[in-house]
Amino acid sequence: MEIWRNITGFEGDYQVSNMGRLKSIKFRKEVILKPRDRKGYDSYILYGHEIPKTVNGHVIVANEFLDRPKGKFIVVDHINNNKKDNRLINLRYVTAIENVARYYRKKKGSVGGQKHSSGKYQSTISFNGKDFYLGIFKTKAEAVAIYQKNLERVKKGIAPLQT
Repeated sequence: MEIWRNITGFEGDYQVSNMGRLKSIKFRKEVILKPRDRKGYDSYILYGHEIPKTVNGHVIVANEFLDRPKGKFIVVDHINNNKKDNRLINLRYVTAIENVARYYRKKKGSVGGQKHSSGKYQSTISFNGKDFYLGIFKTKAEAVAIYQKNLERVKKGIAPLQT
């Protein structure tokens, strides 16, 4: 069953549903909004009392239906990796680090053990916008292990150990 809620800051003008749809309810007329593509995500332009505001559909759904965890660097994740699937059951809050790690696992099959030109495996990790070189290892398992060890540090806000 589709459930509609007012969008915070646009009460009486716009609503969002648990199925990921947005609608205008201005002038006592309901109109389902058509999304625009913005870097692969569905985005919408909402007109409030001041200037127009561009919003991402998945963020609006999460903000209105999910309890946002406390902490810094919390983002909305598409569980099935489909950026266009903004249904509530497909969204969750994760840390930015978890989101990036998940992206690289999906993209490269595993994180932390990329093949180096030497035939060995290189491990790197990002922290505070910088890439940290963790070393070159004989096996992919070693590279991934050192990455995982440093990922735990990064999740706690501690800089990675470089070899």
